[in-house]
Amino acid sequence: MKKIIFCFLVTVVMSCGKQSEIHKQIANSDSLVINFNQQGSNIIDKTIITTERNAINELSEYIDAPAKTISLCPMAGNLMFYKKGVLVVDASFTYDNDSCREFVLKLGDRVLSTELSGKASEVLNHLKQGETFY
Repeated sequence: MKKIIFCFLVTVVMSCGKQSEIHKQIANSDSLVINFNQQGSNIIDKTIITTERNAINELSEYIDAPAKTISLCPMAGNLMFYKKGVLVVDASFTYDNDSCREFVLKLGDRVLSTELSGKASEVLNHLKQGETFY
């Protein structure tokens, strides 16, 4: 019994320190560019640029969400995370349709999709309207 408990504790401790692949790519980003597209097109309607650490951290946490199947929904914009002027992650998003909310990004040679939460949708909507959230 002691061996089972010991193995369980070791497993828990070892898994707590693991960071996701997405988090590893975005960690220590020092700037963020957010583009919002005109509805139904790929034409950029609004751009927000920030070096605010709280904003970068919060938005990166939204991307590091449970994986999902990629949908065929039109993208509403993208989040571009930079580290020392180099693009590290470019995550496209769709947020304005409850049945079709997601982030889509490329890590290495794989394209991933993660869930875009209701909270993330609210934050992006506020940003598009010119309001701050942090």
